[in-house]
Amino acid sequence: MNKTFYSAYTCKNNLGDLIINKMQIEEYSKYGEVYVDFTGMPDNFKNILLNQDNSNIKDFTATYGQSYRGKHFIQVIKLLKKEGFTHFTKSPGPYAVLSLPLKKLTIRLIGALGYMTANHLGLKVFAFGIDLDYTSNQPKWLRLLNVKYFSLYNAIGLRSLKNYEECKNDLNNTRYVPDMAILYNPQPYTNINRRRIALSFRYVAETEILLKELKEILPIFFSKGYAVDIIFQVEEDRLFAKVLAKSLKEYNLNVLSQCIWYDNLDTYSKYDYVFSNRLHVLLLAAKYGAIPLALISKDLKEKKISNIFNSISLGYLMKHIGFTNKEQWIELLSNKEAIKHEVNNALEYQKQICIKSIKEFYQQV
Repeated sequence: MNKTFYSAYTCKNNLGDLIINKMQIEEYSKYGEVYVDFTGMPDNFKNILLNQDNSNIKDFTATYGQSYRGKHFIQVIKLLKKEGFTHFTKSPGPYAVLSLPLKKLTIRLIGALGYMTANHLGLKVFAFGIDLDYTSNQPKWLRLLNVKYFSLYNAIGLRSLKNYEECKNDLNNTRYVPDMAILYNPQPYTNINRRRIALSFRYVAETEILLKELKEILPIFFSKGYAVDIIFQVEEDRLFAKVLAKSLKEYNLNVLSQCIWYDNLDTYSKYDYVFSNRLHVLLLAAKYGAIPLALISKDLKEKKISNIFNSISLGYLMKHIGFTNKEQWIELLSNKEAIKHEVNNALEYQKQICIKSIKEFYQQV
């Protein structure tokens, strides 16, 4: 029987992190027990991930009285071997690589030692639904060191085709595995006549360009009878939501006071369109039948949206601020139902890729 150790991590009050962890853990639990180390993680994260209806998902520390995070991590890995664990992994998303300066490199080498030890002891070390960039601004020797380290993994699932193309020649253990939010099954919803759009943005340095863009977009939707809400699903975006509302006050926008969280995710079912520069706002909105419109800037944090939207055949719904035109938005309005159908089909296709990739990995000898 498969027995997976899973080291969980999240940024504070980040719904996207919660979803990708939860979906991944639940998918892995189809193939055996998954013991999750929640050390240092908030209770509102832990309590949702520990699905009481799924006996295969367990609290590692509560079961074994130890934590992987800390100076005794090597002993913990030896315990995993002794207790019959077969797989070793961690949370999806951007992946830490070996990089300078020296202090960071030292810390990450210590972290890498855990994965190297797990591999040496015969556990299947893997990471799915991740971004892996070991080439940007790295000297050649450090790129080679990263390749040597990541070659020890049994499997690496990269969540964009672009990232897969970048790594496949160096690493023969890579494959394309979509972002884990693709696995999310929405709560039942009934909203059909929505006639609302939502704006949800993290802070961007190019705020003035974003505001100019929104001032061109909003009148087009208002002319078609749409109401507009400003929403957020990461607590740190609350302040920027207020900045947008103040700067766009002539449009009389409604600012939702409550951060979207796991228990009110169906908020997205109110909208026909959701504009955002956050990946998981867009993907979760799409899961509830909204058209996800990515408005991205030059910020490197938003590059993943471009890579992932192109990977899932939704690149045409991604626009760079300052480079759009009125006709594009009018076309999106006129083709609403067809686009919704395309988005739904694209997400379902990617979901099946994700399910199949995980199944094949766990069932291999």
